Amino acid sequence: MFVSRLGKLGRWLRTRPETAPVQAIRKEGLSTLELVGIMFFFTCGGPYGIEKIVGSAGPMICMAGIALTPFFWCIPMGLMSAELATAIPADGGNILWVERGLGPMVGFVNGLLRICVGVADLALYPIIAVGYLETVLPDEIIDDKWNSYYFGLVVVVVGWILNVVGVDAVGLSAMILTLLILIPYIVFVVLALPEIKPSRWSVVPDPDSPDLGVNWAVFLSVLLWATAGFDDAGAFAGSVKDPRKSYVNGLIICIIIVTLVYLLPVAAGVCVLPYNQWNVGAFKDAAQTVGSWLAIWISFAAFAGCLGSFNSLLCADAIALKCMASLRWVPSIFGYTIPKLGTPVVSVTLVAVAAAVIGMFEFEFVIQLETCLLSMSIFLEFVSCLVIRYSEPTLARPFVIPLSNGWLILFFIPPMGLCIFACVTVMMAEVYILAAAGGCILLFCLLFMLRSSCGVKTDPNYYDAIHSPGRGSPFPDDERNPLLEVQRSAGGLNQVGGGLVL
Repeated sequence: MFVSRLGKLGRWLRTRPETAPVQAIRKEGLSTLELVGIMFFFTCGGPYGIEKIVGSAGPMICMAGIALTPFFWCIPMGLMSAELATAIPADGGNILWVERGLGPMVGFVNGLLRICVGVADLALYPIIAVGYLETVLPDEIIDDKWNSYYFGLVVVVVGWILNVVGVDAVGLSAMILTLLILIPYIVFVVLALPEIKPSRWSVVPDPDSPDLGVNWAVFLSVLLWATAGFDDAGAFAGSVKDPRKSYVNGLIICIIIVTLVYLLPVAAGVCVLPYNQWNVGAFKDAAQTVGSWLAIWISFAAFAGCLGSFNSLLCADAIALKCMASLRWVPSIFGYTIPKLGTPVVSVTLVAVAAAVIGMFEFEFVIQLETCLLSMSIFLEFVSCLVIRYSEPTLARPFVIPLSNGWLILFFIPPMGLCIFACVTVMMAEVYILAAAGGCILLFCLLFMLRSSCGVKTDPNYYDAIHSPGRGSPFPDDERNPLLEVQRSAGGLNQVGGGLVL
């Protein structure tokens, strides 16, 4: 009754866009299993990196968070990105979604936010890799902060070389690499079964404290970081044979796998290693209680996973920066590609160097700053999805979330609220995060105003193409579609380490 009195807005709340006929971007789209492999590497890649939430929140809250996060975070993000990616399958993905929905200034700020998020994300993997190699590295490296940092630079340099040179991984698929990384963790869970004691899963740090003794800033930062990435993976929705079925099936399968990959090793690990001893690399310490051979195996598997994730994400971040150069948001030099290889070498180099610099900071600072900026960006993506539904109801959408606009708003409230809560919690816990995040937003706004005052405008051909009704891609055929460029390029996801061969 109330909705019916709202006139045009009420009618919009009761309706949802029509699903457009599926026109596959590729002649042969991705299968569900191929899509699962890609999603897994963009969102997880293995249980390494999740250890901090055990030490910061205890087993009970940690395991509850892992089990509940998919419903309030992963699924809404995955479906939102699928709808936007299939409607706007242009190079840049989530950067262009926000620009199209909320305008040039917000889009510009969000684009720079995503670059900062990507750089901070990349900086975490060398830290995690070194943390897992403590079992095999000499004490001289582990005990010295700078020696550990220099060793972590190996991951950065190798990832940079692979992205620039573009070494193809012959016969190596995402699913194979995923299994190779997960096998030692599966072995650990099986061998730890005799030590399972469910009573240890109900432990909280301080049950008498109002906050239960939980470091909520670290807990939320690591949890959201470990389960984010579905908005990036959503860019591949347009390459699926039937986005309306295969993508949803792939999303559900991937979320189940990611949840189990985190939940089972943690459930077994807290039974053999006290939760207050959990830090980066704790899975190898837990495996040490089973056997040193397993600890070494897990260490090398985690290192391979970190290298693979770094390699793939470096490519994705470089492609995003290249997209911003096409939009004239950053100097055109960042769009330069090596003619024979097609690699955006300037973007790859800048992102790799920036990640190496950020890697000098502590893990907690980097991940909290990343989560704060990431939450802002994802919040803007959810808002953009709603705005585009309102402003462009006739936009061709091969995939549509099967909810009316009113129910979609309710569906988006939990993840949007989680974004706000995570930002506020992290900023209140660390004044440095507040200063850094606030400084970034202010700087980006000033840069946009400076850019506008200098008369710099987006390439009209590119802009008109991405904003043309019912057409998201500025490229007329799939051979030039940048979504496929990501998959095919020499600097792309078909490299050694990334394992995302299509």
